[in-house]
Amino acid sequence: MFQKIVFVDFYWVLSYTKLFESISSENHPHYKIYQQIEHFLFVTDRQVFNDWMIGKISWDDILMIISKKTGLDYEILQAIYKQDCGAVKIQEDLVHIIGELWDNIYKVLITNNVDGFSLYSTQNIPLLSQIFHEIHCSYDLWYLKTDDDCTFFKRIAREQGIPLENTCLIDDTRKNCEEFSSTWGMAFCVKTPDDIRSAVLKIEEK
Repeated sequence: MFQKIVFVDFYWVLSYTKLFESISSENHPHYKIYQQIEHFLFVTDRQVFNDWMIGKISWDDILMIISKKTGLDYEILQAIYKQDCGAVKIQEDLVHIIGELWDNIYKVLITNNVDGFSLYSTQNIPLLSQIFHEIHCSYDLWYLKTDDDCTFFKRIAREQGIPLENTCLIDDTRKNCEEFSSTWGMAFCVKTPDDIRSAVLKIEEK
């Protein structure tokens, strides 16, 4: 039935909502806390965030660490985290564009992400499960999408009986695209909605 697979990333492809989005505005009373969180997760202790994305630690562990580092009460952080994960917004027009790909294309959403994506975000975005045949998060898989020579992509292709050369990836991370396309398939490193629209047209032409 299916002749191709398109793998699609989530953050910075279909959604631009940041982690702890609600306190990321400069005029928010917890903005300085947000800056500390950003610096901790993405600069000084990036490995902690990476461990979070592959299920080695949970949001509860992370929030306890952040609470100790920033002095902000754990209960407040918990409320912010759950609320923000549940309020993630998607670019619905782009999701629909993916959904309008030919019926013979198997659509898989794969994101390197934390537990809040599966626990709270997807629950409030029913459109995703209507468009994609499968939805996967690295936290639940316990590994990142390109780990172990892109085993994830190989497994999905094998399960669907589709040759690897008939697979495509739409992702915003150049490293992921390079690793995917170095051996098989076609990868589109996208930065804007127009990039995504262009990628979809090329996938249909392929």
